[in-house]
Amino acid sequence: MKRTFLIAIMMVFAAGMIFGGCAGEGSLETKVKMLEQKVTTLEDIEAIQKLERAYGYFLEHLMVDEIADLWAKDGVLEWIGMGRFIGQDKIREQWQATKDSFAKRGDVVHPGARYHGVITINPDGKTAAGRWYVAGFSHAMEFLCENLYVKEDGVWKYKLMQVGAFSASLTNFPNNKRSGGAPGGAPGGAPGGAPGGAPGGAPGGAPGGAPGGAPGVAPGGAPGGAPGGAMVVGGGHGYDFSETLPRCPRQEDENYLRPFSFKHPVTGKDVNVTVEAWNKAHPCKE
Repeated sequence: MKRTFLIAIMMVFAAGMIFGGCAGEGSLETKVKMLEQKVTTLEDIEAIQKLERAYGYFLEHLMVDEIADLWAKDGVLEWIGMGRFIGQDKIREQWQATKDSFAKRGDVVHPGARYHGVITINPDGKTAAGRWYVAGFSHAMEFLCENLYVKEDGVWKYKLMQVGAFSASLTNFPNNKRSGGAPGGAPGGAPGGAPGGAPGGAPGGAPGGAPGGAPGVAPGGAPGGAPGGAMVVGGGHGYDFSETLPRCPRQEDENYLRPFSFKHPVTGKDVNVTVEAWNKAHPCKE
């Protein structure tokens, strides 16, 4: 009903432009299609925002099935610089392990509020990218999220979620550098708490990354674990990854900028030109 009403309003608006002397700028049919596409894009953004907010609420009480069902069947959850959980079943297993570990500690709440979201719908209308911040735990951790989404049968789902943790407090910076894991992480859970997102790039690849891979991160082994096995990271916590990743690059307390999935909102310039120059001048340290 809402969509039909908006399209009707757009048709009236387009007709007014044509009969008002703007016929030379395009036909009524062309204008209606353009305006309808804008409505579709707005609806897609709204749907992805709902996906993200629902994830935050489900995460708060570790509703395992509800969380896992937000991913596509072949979706991926990644701890940046550590490893990936590949496929909806593996993601479900990971969050069940997190819930079990929380229960053993007597914890019942897993914060994960999303904020400052910027969503980019790709021209194909079937894929998108979004950058978010995620609120962390009491030890002042935050997470940078830049996720990739896919629209399947008209429904938006996570295609790739990458987690990058960093300190939200300047006083914590020296303590967290090159730690190999954020303080406070639970076995089978995100370092320090809430999952995060996909650093930069468009679906299918990104600056510094191979097609279909994480931006700037290529599949491979990493110290502390082999692909398909449990990997021990900071604090002695184990993660049963589908595949492990090299440490660099990693979003934590270092001079590293993660690539953006959107252009400058005012100038339209590709801000990743600046990002690439900065990262070249401040290389990731193994």
